[in-house]
Amino acid sequence: MSPLFSQAGTVLFAGGESSRPSSKAMVENLWKFSFGVTADVLQRVLIGSLVLRFGLLCVMSLLSVVILSELLDPTLLHLPASLLKDPLASSPNVNVGFAAADSSTTTKEDDDKNSAKKTPKYGFKSTLRKLVFSLRMSYPSGKRWLEVLYFVKFGIMMLERVIVFYAPMQTERIIRAFSQTSQAADGSPVLSKFDMASIISYVLYDYLKRYTNVLTALTAVVTSPVEDYARNSMTLRFFEHVHGLSMEYHLNAKSGETMPVLRSGESSVIYVNEMLLYQILPSILDMILSLAYFWFAWGWKYGLVIVVNIAIFMIINKYVTRRRLNTWNDFREFSLKASSHAMDSLQNFETVKHFTNETFEVDRYRAGLAG
Repeated sequence: MSPLFSQAGTVLFAGGESSRPSSKAMVENLWKFSFGVTADVLQRVLIGSLVLRFGLLCVMSLLSVVILSELLDPTLLHLPASLLKDPLASSPNVNVGFAAADSSTTTKEDDDKNSAKKTPKYGFKSTLRKLVFSLRMSYPSGKRWLEVLYFVKFGIMMLERVIVFYAPMQTERIIRAFSQTSQAADGSPVLSKFDMASIISYVLYDYLKRYTNVLTALTAVVTSPVEDYARNSMTLRFFEHVHGLSMEYHLNAKSGETMPVLRSGESSVIYVNEMLLYQILPSILDMILSLAYFWFAWGWKYGLVIVVNIAIFMIINKYVTRRRLNTWNDFREFSLKASSHAMDSLQNFETVKHFTNETFEVDRYRAGLAG
């Protein structure tokens, strides 16, 4: 038998002479024989793969909000300056400050042409404008108590990030505390000093990480007044804006399209605000902390691998997300068109009955559903 096969057999079956070694020991011995590394390096590679998955999930959360609905784009909404003020603080004159909005109001045919030419703008620059607009619309300016609750919720989010970051580190401290430091005279291992503080911290971090209902319930209590104020404020702003438009707009307006847009605009602003502050920002913080920890604790190679994979994922996901958003925008446009036809037809049932256009309205609604 050659010396190479003899050495391989010795490495693979080093667990004992009479007993067959476990599969885990055989894999570790084979890894050590083949690549010349220890089992500790193998564990680091496995942990690095987990961190890579975590980083990709964070980047996916970031890119999911980059392309948003064009309803939140101020350049497409033609918002006047008076629309950004707080309507609940006073009773402003609804006829003041809407000259810009009235000048943009044209006939029904022109509106159809302009809407056909509008294409959603994608990218970080357009997203930044939408995010700033959503923050200005949802922030409870002038309400001290609501402002305090707003920042308390932000503090709870930061506490969650600290828990997520320190929970694995406490696990490492406990493992080191119970690691073997020396051997007694009879060969039995002697453990290091029992660290009660590390055990208590680990139990606390692990409980808050696994059972997040405590922080979720606390966040819901803090968020409820702020969201109610933001919802009422935005509803009143949109209502004031529509009533401040010219008579020509109301004569040519499509009620079936206006009401769904108002409802979706209200929910979209709150959704974007929640997505930005309490989902995207935490994911970015987790990604930065993870990369920094693995970069400085284990070396630049682990961090470089994660960065390269994240860059590749961003490039691929950019084109996939854009195509998916185009499909979703087409679906939403056809759905809004069909629902507006149905609502306008039912609101003007006298005209439909007078001209006996029931069949025409049904055919138009069928065409809208078919796209």
